[in-house]
Amino acid sequence: RVRLLKRVATLLLMVHFAMEAVSFFVGVALRHEENGWVIEDSDVTIQVGGAEANSDVSEDGDRVTTLFDSLGYLFVVAMELLAKATNQSVVTRSIVSLVQLVSAIGAARLFGGGGASATTSKLWGRLIVLFATVGAGHVLLSSVYVWFLGGGVALSELLLKKVTLCGCAILWHTHHTLDHGADKLSDTPLLPTSSSLSFDYTTSTATGLLLLLGRLLVTGLCSVVTVAGTRRLLFSPLTSFDLYDGHDELRLRLPQLFLSIPLALGVRTKLVTGALAVLMLAEALVVWQWWRMEVLSDFNHFLRVSQHFTINLAVGGGLLLLMVVGSGRFTVDELVKKRT
Repeated sequence: RVRLLKRVATLLLMVHFAMEAVSFFVGVALRHEENGWVIEDSDVTIQVGGAEANSDVSEDGDRVTTLFDSLGYLFVVAMELLAKATNQSVVTRSIVSLVQLVSAIGAARLFGGGGASATTSKLWGRLIVLFATVGAGHVLLSSVYVWFLGGGVALSELLLKKVTLCGCAILWHTHHTLDHGADKLSDTPLLPTSSSLSFDYTTSTATGLLLLLGRLLVTGLCSVVTVAGTRRLLFSPLTSFDLYDGHDELRLRLPQLFLSIPLALGVRTKLVTGALAVLMLAEALVVWQWWRMEVLSDFNHFLRVSQHFTINLAVGGGLLLLMVVGSGRFTVDELVKKRT
């Protein structure tokens, strides 16, 4: 049972990275599209120009404004240089996408029965964590860029999912590294029993903090997305999105919000993480249907919906892995266990 859950969790995680690599390769190498600093789910247009000065501002105020304008200009220049650095040639970006695809396939074989040395296993794991971090960093820097230029805080759903995916990737890599060492040293207490779903190394402080971070990331994802979607539907006369892509669908997200509370506290975490994993997978299949004709007709819209679909699968896989690994020491369950 443990091995099966690990394989399913790994497969769900790697499906995202493989499909993202294929979509990126198709968009860059075949369609020759330029990827700029775009915030998913938001159409933000910012014009940087010389604003008229307020005649009522004092001389000190003018100095402060000039200072902030200078810092803002330097920040904009730095962001533009960073954007140009990431927008390499088509060949370079195509190679990067292929490396991500190979890394996802190689990582999927780790828990799928494929043999690999310790060095190769660590390489695949580190590459997956790197690609997850870069993906989240791109969307996060885009949000910071728009916020700094006065466009407000653009906290998109994809940003939260990408950050949560980083936690899932780190959790997967850490678990695989420890589990790989347990396979090499069969006399250590790290080996799981056939009837147990948790490992002894979850009692360490470092792993406990990692598991706590993972739980809080999932809790933040479920809470912010559900609350923001509910407020938009209640206080907006029209939907915020012209094309159907699931952002206004809350039937599967309201239960996620309620389950995120015991997840953050660490109450019955195995049961809660299992239920959340099922809800995440159900949302991917029911809400983010990238195979619909109205989605396939628009390539950019297809990219958005398919990314949500695969990220939901990946987060569901991370929740399954969290159920396998255990909740760690910083939970209400562990506190009750110690007192009893």
